[in-house]
Amino acid sequence: MALWNALRKRCPRCLKGKLFASFLRMHRRCPECGLPFTPAPGYYIGALYPNYAITIALTTAVYWLAVFGMGLDQRTALWGVLLFLMFFPVLFYSNARSLWLTMMYHIRTTQFEEAEAELNSTGKPSP
Repeated sequence: MALWNALRKRCPRCLKGKLFASFLRMHRRCPECGLPFTPAPGYYIGALYPNYAITIALTTAVYWLAVFGMGLDQRTALWGVLLFLMFFPVLFYSNARSLWLTMMYHIRTTQFEEAEAELNSTGKPSP
């Protein structure tokens, strides 16, 4: 259930609010339940790990399938993989952020509760 909601880019707490206002711009808080989506500065640097891992896994699979499965020459397959490497990480980054947020919410719920309490008392996130 959590993975499905992460792929749908929904709030990990209420499962209703959308994480993104536009393609790459996240809401600061859930529009439905008010959960802060950035509990600490630099929080989403960790989202680079799943993005990188999935990009490398797919790139390797596509290359092997193209060369050994479809019989393309290595140079043609390499150019195709390079094009894939240029665009996929950017297109997948919002999904990686959503996966990271959902995973961290379920592992470290107290961090989100503390960030929410601070936002409610001061109106600003901590530096």
